[in-house]
Amino acid sequence: MNIDSIQQSHGISRISKAAKNASGGDNLPVAASNNGTADTAHLSVQGKSLSELPPLMLPTRENVQKLSASLADDLKNLFAQAGINPNPAVEFDVDSYTGKVSVKGDRPDAQQITELIKKNPDVEMKIHNVAAISSHVVAMGKAMEADTAYRAAQSPAEINNVIAKYASVYSGQTKVTDFSLVFNGADIQVNADGAAWLNSKTERS
Repeated sequence: MNIDSIQQSHGISRISKAAKNASGGDNLPVAASNNGTADTAHLSVQGKSLSELPPLMLPTRENVQKLSASLADDLKNLFAQAGINPNPAVEFDVDSYTGKVSVKGDRPDAQQITELIKKNPDVEMKIHNVAAISSHVVAMGKAMEADTAYRAAQSPAEINNVIAKYASVYSGQTKVTDFSLVFNGADIQVNADGAAWLNSKTERS
């Protein structure tokens, strides 16, 4: 759900490359020029979501909290208007390739909720945006954590341990593979790599 180079030392530049590839790497916006003609940009689903964010909406944890808190309010109103009970909690999945929003689990009204989201493009786009920014922030966090560990290593053995521990980062595999949003009727919980990562109620407190 994706990050600039940091420094130029050997270890850090490898992390920067991984960070740049985070959340899809080659699927990020790419520009191409044809013999002096105007450039064309090809945006992935996540790239399109990020391109439609408000100005200065940077990929930070704080901004994810703000967006998820706003999304929670939108979903609360939407569910109330449609007469849908948000309990048990509703888990939304965003397909990283198509951008399709779907409901995970075996709720009998899963299709109804999916159609409700489709009929409200502003809410659907907000789900996309939360997913896109979250994936970038999580990926950057992984790269920075590896960077910190590499800087702190004092011996070849420690460096090798860091490289082994963060092998996925050094190979550029920082993409979030299991991402979802869980709405419990009041707040949004963002899950990354199958574990709870952020809750919108933190922003409300």
